Amino acid sequence: MSAGRGDVFDDVATFCMFIGYPRSGHSLIGSLLDAHPRIVIAHELDALRRVEEGVTREELYEELLENSRRAAGAGREQTGYSYAVPGQWQGRFDAIEVIGDKKGGRSTMRLRERPELLGRLERVVGVPLKLVHVVRNPYDNIASIATRPNTEMPPEARTQVGVPEATRRYFDLWETVSGVLAEVGPDDVFSLRHEDFMADPAPLLGELCGFLGQAASADYLADCREIVFSEGRRTREDVEWTPEAIEAVASRSRGHPLLRDYSFDS
Repeated sequence: MSAGRGDVFDDVATFCMFIGYPRSGHSLIGSLLDAHPRIVIAHELDALRRVEEGVTREELYEELLENSRRAAGAGREQTGYSYAVPGQWQGRFDAIEVIGDKKGGRSTMRLRERPELLGRLERVVGVPLKLVHVVRNPYDNIASIATRPNTEMPPEARTQVGVPEATRRYFDLWETVSGVLAEVGPDDVFSLRHEDFMADPAPLLGELCGFLGQAASADYLADCREIVFSEGRRTREDVEWTPEAIEAVASRSRGHPLLRDYSFDS
């Protein structure tokens, strides 16, 4: 089905937004959700920026849908990987009941600067917000922040930095996420571990669809499973770690229930 202006967005009941940290697996999970026949997830539109700029509901939804189509047309490629799901619904839809944006790291930075944007977004879209929060081994996240420019970040945050500065940036994001989670409540946030998802994606993807109010068919889950590697890259091996840097991350991770089971060697 193709969209035109009018009632194509009348069935939207949920807005889905990612929060979290750069290079946590958001691109993969956003692309898999976009393959669902009733879910449209844009690839890094930056919905909160558009809210700051005064976008209307109709304008935002049109931009999200057009972004989803462009991303599908380009093969849903990101950082050298293709997240296309053959045979499913990326860039098109049967009906749109969930719509949203995959821009977790930058969205979290915007909320750190202007926490009121979450409420403004909900007022613009006029439907409940559901947040997806992907957690990955912090050593991998921090290594990625230290070594790789990230398009989710503003220009001043894209330069290569050392591990101590990357650690500070990472836990600044954690502080912001913790505040957001406390504000919205547990029923409106779905937190998952990247490593668990990679090892066995179908059950967690089915739960995530259910969280968004959608059933997940067996063929949809099977097709999505086919494009997922069994494990992600250990990007922590791309940088030099001192014992002090490793312990600094471990010490701060112990204060976060979702991080405390991670270690440098796990």
